[in-house]
Amino acid sequence: MYNEKEAIEAGVPILPAYEDKNGEYVVFCTFCGQWHHHSRGDGTRVPHCESKRKLHYPQGQYYLKSTGQSVTEDMLNVKKYRKMLKEANETQIEEPKL
Repeated sequence: MYNEKEAIEAGVPILPAYEDKNGEYVVFCTFCGQWHHHSRGDGTRVPHCESKRKLHYPQGQYYLKSTGQSVTEDMLNVKKYRKMLKEANETQIEEPKL
């Protein structure tokens, strides 16, 4: 387990975490393109798409950092979320605001 600084130094991907209606974290996996649910709290987690995770996450994990935002229905629609991410990247905004 890494703290945020150690994760950055080790090259562990930092992914934005949103809260679901139960207060659990929801994170969009940049490898499999799906949403994963994790327990609340910033820190390292093992992706749920573990059969191939080592290909994309060499350390076998990613670091979740809370955005302080709730996940929305539009975000959970993977196709819409990918489009929002693409548009955000084109305008160089780190995260789409909903």
